[in-house]
Amino acid sequence: MMGCEVKAEFQLTADDYVDAQRTHMRKTLGKKKVLIFAFYAFAGILYIWAFIDRSPQLFLQLRPFGYVALGSAVLIAGICSGIPYRWQFREIQALHSTFTIEAGPEGLNFTGARGQSQARWEAFEDFRESKTNFLIYTQPRLFFVIPKRALQPEDTKAFRELAQTHIGSKPR
Repeated sequence: MMGCEVKAEFQLTADDYVDAQRTHMRKTLGKKKVLIFAFYAFAGILYIWAFIDRSPQLFLQLRPFGYVALGSAVLIAGICSGIPYRWQFREIQALHSTFTIEAGPEGLNFTGARGQSQARWEAFEDFRESKTNFLIYTQPRLFFVIPKRALQPEDTKAFRELAQTHIGSKPR
């Protein structure tokens, strides 16, 4: 890629993948849905309290809601733990190969053992950053993961500036 400003080679780890999925979920769910999940978790605690308090009438009235709340709480705890994402990472063998990225003013070149993708910045819809990764979205639910640990500090800053300049300024 001509005019390359940032180049890095890396291999994703399970931690990279978990962080990327959590970052994506925060983007997807937003704050409103997180509040709904918190409400169900609170309801689950209330249900358990009614059981411990041995209030049969309250326990019976809350039973259907309690099952939904407890199921939601278990699901949320599982997702927050990162275990399902670690299972996914272990199963998707394509994620275990070495990747190379080259980014410059024209776009991004992403190369892996199974193929190569070269795209101009206009092809990307969104850009997210976590403490440990950059996520570059080609579609609402499809993104490239670029771990910051693969970049030198000056390259991290340069990549962030490229992404913010070319992707971050797009209307959403």
